Amino acid sequence: MKSRALNSGAKPRHAHFRKFGAYRNFAEADTELRAYWQSRTPHERMEALEELRIANYGEATINARIPRVFGVPEPRRS
Repeated sequence: MKSRALNSGAKPRHAHFRKFGAYRNFAEADTELRAYWQSRTPHERMEALEELRIANYGEATINARIPRVFGVPEPRRS
């Protein structure tokens, strides 16, 4: 087995989050979570949402649900 050096200088995967159990109540955890996501750009929020969607439903299921658009009808002239 290879062992990792504890102080290799690598940043923990979720260094920006507190350790589990560090909140006094759910309201405090919710406040910090909301502040974190509000600090992200809309693009970063959408990327995270898409990652969750793929993780929950799978890419094949999502692609099967996307409707096909064949064209945009031209308005009728009377």
